[in-house]
Amino acid sequence: KNAIDSIALNVDLPLEYGDLKFISGYLNYGYDELCDCDFTAADLIEYQSNEAYEQFSQEIRYTSSTGDFIDFIVGAYYQKDQLDFIDYVAILEDSALEETLSFIFKEADEESISDLVGVSTPRNFNVDSELFAAFGQATLHFSDSTRLILGLRESKVIKTGARELNYAEQDLTTALDEERWDRINYIFNIALRVNPHNSVSKRKEKRTSWAAIIEQDINEDYMLYLSAVNGFKGGGFDTRSNNPNNVNNLADKEGRRLNDGIVPANFSVGTFEFEDEEALAYELGLKARIGDRAEINTAYFYTDIEGLQLSVFDGGVGFNVSNAGQATTQGLEIESRFSLSENWLLTASLAWMQFEYKDYTDGLCTSSDLLVMNDRVAPNYLVKDETTQPLNCKLVFIPVPGSDSQIETPQADLTGETNQYVANYSGALSLEYQNNINDKLLFKGGIDINFTDEYNTAQNLDPALQQDGYEVYNIRLALIDNVSEKWEIALIGRNITDEKIISYANDVPLSTNLFGTKTSYGFVQRTESWALQGKYNF
Repeated sequence: KNAIDSIALNVDLPLEYGDLKFISGYLNYGYDELCDCDFTAADLIEYQSNEAYEQFSQEIRYTSSTGDFIDFIVGAYYQKDQLDFIDYVAILEDSALEETLSFIFKEADEESISDLVGVSTPRNFNVDSELFAAFGQATLHFSDSTRLILGLRESKVIKTGARELNYAEQDLTTALDEERWDRINYIFNIALRVNPHNSVSKRKEKRTSWAAIIEQDINEDYMLYLSAVNGFKGGGFDTRSNNPNNVNNLADKEGRRLNDGIVPANFSVGTFEFEDEEALAYELGLKARIGDRAEINTAYFYTDIEGLQLSVFDGGVGFNVSNAGQATTQGLEIESRFSLSENWLLTASLAWMQFEYKDYTDGLCTSSDLLVMNDRVAPNYLVKDETTQPLNCKLVFIPVPGSDSQIETPQADLTGETNQYVANYSGALSLEYQNNINDKLLFKGGIDINFTDEYNTAQNLDPALQQDGYEVYNIRLALIDNVSEKWEIALIGRNITDEKIISYANDVPLSTNLFGTKTSYGFVQRTESWALQGKYNF
C-alpha cells in the first residue's frame, strides 16, 4: 500500500534585468509492505515494513536577462526531510522453521529452537537530514556559434540516524524474559545472522560539484559539444542491515549497548553508516539535423566512480549497503528520428555500454562457490559438492570494529568484472502512422521494439542467473475525435510475443548457509497483456 501527498508552489517575479523565481515543495508518503520473503512454499518467516517520509524544500533562483556576452543563474536551495522506518521478521505460530532447525542443528537443545515460534525482530530506524546549497551557472558567448557553460554548486548536508533492533513477541511490544531472550539470541545469530543492536550517529558533509561544457555550432544544422561534470551521491545510514558495524553497538534485552568488545559466535559485521559516492563524467556529442526530415544525435561518455554505493545480500535475511571502491563505465548512444512521409515517422536508438569494477575485492560469493567451501563456511550442516570448484571466492579475515578480533568471511574479488543489469548493447525501434479516416476521425497506430543483449540479474553475477537477450514488441492503435479532440479510444498490446524476462534474481534467503542448497528466486516482468484505453476531455 502506498499513499503520496505532494504540493508545489512556483512564484515568478519579473525584474528589470532578469527573473526571480521562488520554488516551494512539500512531499510526504506512507508505504506498507507485507512479504513472504523466505521465497519457499513452506511458511518459514514473514516480513512486514512500514515507511513514512516527509520533505520540505525551498529554492530561490535568479536568472539574468539574455546578454551579449554572458548569461547567468544564481540561487540557493534548502531541503529538510525525515524518514521513519519500522519493520520486523516474524516466526509465525504455524512456521515450519522449528522443525527445519531441529533437523539441522542437532546439537542445539529443543527448547532453544521451540522458543523461536511466535518471536519477531522489530527494527526502528529514523534519519533526519538538512541540505543547504548555493549554486551558479554562467554561459559565456564567445561568438554566435561558440559557448562555454560553467557551473558550480556548494553543498552542506547534516544527517542524524538511529537504528535499533531487538526481539519481542509477535505483537512487537511484549518483551521476552531473560532466559528465553538469551536462547533466541543464539539461534537468530547462528541461523538467520541477526543480532540485536543500537546504533546512533551524526554525519556532516561539505561537497563541491562543478560542470564545464563547451558547445560549437558547426552550422545551423550541426552542433558539437564536450562536457566534464563532477557530482556526488551523499553518504548516509543503512536501513536494512541486521547487524551493527561495531561490536560495541550490540544490545541487551533492554536495548542498551553492551560495550564489552566480545564477538559472538558466527557474528557478521553489518553496516550502519556508508560514505559518499563521487563521479567524474566526460561526454562528447554531436546533434545533427539533416534537411527537414531527419535528426540524429550521438554521444560518447566515460565516467569514473569512486566509492560506488551498493546494497548487497548478507546471506541471511538482510542487506548491507557498502561502498565498492572504484569503477568505470563508458558507452556510445545514438538517437534518431526520420520523417518518412507526411504520415510515417520512424525513431530508432542504439546504445553500447561497458562497465568495469576497478577495485572491488569484497563482493558477494555465488552459492555454488559457498557450497564448495562448506567444510570451512558451515561444517555442521552443509553437504560438500566435490564436482564443483570455487571460481572467484575465498575466505578472508576481516577486523571486527570495536574489538581486537577478526572473523573469517567469504568474499569474491569482482575486480575487472561488470555489474548487474549491464548489457553490451540495447536499443529501440518505433514506427508510427497517422492519417485522417474522414473529417471526424483520426487514426494513430504504432509498433515499437525494445531489444537488449544478455545481462546478469544478480548482485553476485552468478552465471546461472544470466538473462538472455530478448526483444519486446508493443503496439497501440487509436481512434481520435478529429473535430473537438474530446475523446480517444485505443487498443494497447504490451509484450505481445509473451517474452519471459527476469528483472531481478538472487539466492533464496537461508538456502545456502542454512539448508545447504543452491536455490534462487526471481521476479518476472509482466508478460503478454492487452488493454482497451478510453479518454474523454470534459
